[in-house]
Amino acid sequence: MTRLGARVRGRIWDIVHETSIQNYEEHFSINVIGLIVLFQAFRELLKASSLPRFLAISSGGGSIKMIEDAPMPTSSYGMSKAALNWIVRKIHYENDWLVAYPQCPGPVDTDMAQESAAADKTGMTREVFKKFTLRKPDDAANVLVDIITASTREADGGQFHNIEGGRYTW
Repeated sequence: MTRLGARVRGRIWDIVHETSIQNYEEHFSINVIGLIVLFQAFRELLKASSLPRFLAISSGGGSIKMIEDAPMPTSSYGMSKAALNWIVRKIHYENDWLVAYPQCPGPVDTDMAQESAAADKTGMTREVFKKFTLRKPDDAANVLVDIITASTREADGGQFHNIEGGRYTW
């Protein structure tokens, strides 16, 4: 984990009126600005590829629709993932040679997931986790590789994917 990522850890579960502007800035910097820097740095290498793919790891928390479906207290994290989704969709439409889309890996059994569930005072995270099997990181990675490998611009580009093969509502 990067030093910047470590600073944000434990502050994913928050509500708007209690969240510092610094927390919003940190999440936005990591999830949006970091992604833009990555795309700009690798764009020419992607253009040279015979199968160019630019995938961003997102979250159901980045779906504006999910606010009503699962109103978890994720204001800074959700806001930054929604912006990440927007910028990846914009990249898709600006680069007609590229397969680009945001992908949600679903619940993955990481230290961040466990710490976040413990930090969520509402208990909603634990309730959401009960509805899913948390994948081990290696299992999630293998599923993601298969999904990415099979993706096409026509079928997948610019869409907000979930790991089960469906699409999230923006």
